[in-house]
Amino acid sequence: MKLRKTSGGVVIDVHVKPNSKQFGIAVESDKLVVLCRRTPVKNKVNRELMKELSKLFLLEKRFMFLNAL
Repeated sequence: MKLRKTSGGVVIDVHVKPNSKQFGIAVESDKLVVLCRRTPVKNKVNRELMKELSKLFLLEKRFMFLNAL
């Protein structure tokens, strides 16, 4: 799993798999994989991802940023 420290915090590379039966997080082949229930339409997956990761890391969503590659 790749973690990069920056002046603004930490960057985590995440591979998102939408349309999963349930939300889950796993490490596969040295990658952080997040299984999201929502569809990739109108930011539904991004909102679910932010909500669940903010719970996991005990952070408010305003301190998190998504950057799609």
